[in-house]
Amino acid sequence: MYQWEWSWLWKFRDELLRACLFTLELNACVIIGSICVGLGLCALRVATPAVIRKPVVFLVEFLRALPVLILMIWMFFCLPILFRDVLNYPIRLTAWTTAVIALAMNMGAYFSEVFRAGLAAIPTGEIQAGYVCGLSRWDIARRIAIPHTLRSILPPLANQCATAIKLSSLASFIAVPEILYTANSLIHETFRPLEFYTFVALAYLAIILPVTGIAAWAERRYGVQHG
Repeated sequence: MYQWEWSWLWKFRDELLRACLFTLELNACVIIGSICVGLGLCALRVATPAVIRKPVVFLVEFLRALPVLILMIWMFFCLPILFRDVLNYPIRLTAWTTAVIALAMNMGAYFSEVFRAGLAAIPTGEIQAGYVCGLSRWDIARRIAIPHTLRSILPPLANQCATAIKLSSLASFIAVPEILYTANSLIHETFRPLEFYTFVALAYLAIILPVTGIAAWAERRYGVQHG
């Protein structure tokens, strides 16, 4: 019978703590990158002519349909070969860079749809009424557009951030030393899978729950109504 021994976690506390900090840094970069990619794709989709908009729509749908793990593995192993053999230009992405770019591209496509839905939810009647009342563009954005957009995007935005954090565990497949990769390495060394996988689960809960808590506070702050 398997005997739980939590002392193993304490024995390797330094390695686990470094992995947690590394995971936080990874997720911060991924979420910031996803928001930037999402805003860029959204802007190109709603504010450009059809000759540009259609390829952007295809790119968004392609990134949403492509499994992020496949994208990550392809970028890490195949892209350097493609650059070397086809373009005659050597390139080598680190595992960290590959994970951040792949996750940001994949999640950025989802973020772009969230932002686009938020823009579509802005009531044109209220904006027109603002112009009639003599409000400036800044006042209309501050008092009408931004509050309506935030109310629309906060719930799906928080959900996508939580999803991005969970998907970051896939970086372990290309040897990014985040929590799951470190736990697997320690399991191979100690043969204590239940303790370390339990720690991984609790660590991700500790990362995600504050994000959802902040999102819930922001929803109350801006009066988000759930239908």
